[in-house]
Amino acid sequence: MVRCSGESIALSCQGDEAKQEGAYRLMRNDMVTPEVIRCSGFNYTAEQAQSYSEILALDDTTSLWAVDLC
Repeated sequence: MVRCSGESIALSCQGDEAKQEGAYRLMRNDMVTPEVIRCSGFNYTAEQAQSYSEILALDDTTSLWAVDLC
């Protein structure tokens, strides 16, 4: 769905009804909040980083615009 940011769920799921239903269930789930999604991504990244002795963290202020990949 990231590749189709701003598009409808139906278009993002490319007609796959199971993916569509999963997306709607995710949005209807009261346990799923933006904070939970953010923290999950952060925690996964932190876990993956544990296997490296050194990590280069880059940062810039470039703004990215969504590219229509659908």
